[in-house]
Amino acid sequence: GFVPFCALSAAKGMVINMNEYAKLILELLSPQLRGRKPHVNIPDSISREKLYHDSVAHQVQFLICDALLKMPSQLEADFADALNEILMTAVVRETQREHEISHVINALAAENIDVVAFKGAYLKFLYPLSQYRIMGDVDLFLTDISQIGNACALFERLGYTWSKEEGETYCFRRGDDIPIDLHTYVKFVEEGHFFDEKNQRILGEVFRLSECITEDVDGCRMKLFSHTDHFAHLFSHMACHITLGGFGFRQLCDVVVYVLTRGDRIDYSRFWHICKLTGYTTFAANILYVCRDYLALDTDEIFGALNSSPPNFSEALIDDMYENGVFGYKSREKLLINKAAGGAVRANKEKGSRFGAVSAMLHAAFPLYIKQEKYAYAMHHRILLPVAWAHRLIDFVFGRMRPSDFKTLIEQKNSVDKRLKLLADLELY
Repeated sequence: GFVPFCALSAAKGMVINMNEYAKLILELLSPQLRGRKPHVNIPDSISREKLYHDSVAHQVQFLICDALLKMPSQLEADFADALNEILMTAVVRETQREHEISHVINALAAENIDVVAFKGAYLKFLYPLSQYRIMGDVDLFLTDISQIGNACALFERLGYTWSKEEGETYCFRRGDDIPIDLHTYVKFVEEGHFFDEKNQRILGEVFRLSECITEDVDGCRMKLFSHTDHFAHLFSHMACHITLGGFGFRQLCDVVVYVLTRGDRIDYSRFWHICKLTGYTTFAANILYVCRDYLALDTDEIFGALNSSPPNFSEALIDDMYENGVFGYKSREKLLINKAAGGAVRANKEKGSRFGAVSAMLHAAFPLYIKQEKYAYAMHHRILLPVAWAHRLIDFVFGRMRPSDFKTLIEQKNSVDKRLKLLADLELY
């Protein structure tokens, strides 16, 4: 019988062409995003189990399940039965989550607490079947910070517990329900992210001043950022995440469905203006190259508003995206490589110089500035910086590192440098 994906020893011993699987997943996704039946001949050499397993790493497994089930002659019966069970369970779960989103937004509106829905809370309803777009949490933006007390009280009445994350985000949890993140500022910056404080201020102002709109979505009246600003947010969010590890194919799907369903409401000149302000024009262009070449997105109007042709690194970008998955930890080896590369990006921002793999690892271990609260004594008393280094290194070695990790980092120096080259080509480093 079929073994669940988490227990698969998928394709062990096989020599895998990463791009072959990546392109096949994209080929299956393209018609799915348009509500069409895929007509794809999957070679016998392709492991169907691995194809599904990899789609999980990119959080597009329900789209891929549905695509594969539309081609039953290419599946074994027990595998098809397992996919069908996975899909039916997903539809029930995601439908419950969608009802909860509507309930929360309506409850906030009834208390005159003004929130803007963004990312998955809105985007999933642009898909042909909303249940196939996976969400990790619900992102809402509170337009009036003075209402935060009322919002927390409301969530408590609804049975949620809450905590305040570092920065301006309040997190609400209730059992196994989908978490809700209430932002009081549209924030991108965390340690290691591409955006520095200047870029953060620019983007923060873009969304603070965005001309909001409203739409009737799944039984509730949603307030949204303008479609242009929201579209720009997708790219800035991806630019943040790729410097730390990855963002996966799910975000490509979001770009495609946004253009397909709301493209006539996006001001692409303003979109490129925001990209230029914060320095991710080349990155955004390459995301669109991938969407054009592998997901059949018509980008003529989008690029027509740019009046230039940024260099194309889409093949390398696909490889990087495929190997990393949504969060950059598709494997522990990739996690370590991405941590080292992310350290180089952070070091470059802090010192204004270009770091390679080895120097990035050293800088990550011994930074000139340590921002975490537990090492705050070194921020106030610089003479204690070496003590903080030792403290941090002990925490790192005994808290998160395995003995084999050090060997992996040494062996994977070329992989770190390869990733840094891609980030440099995309002008993110």
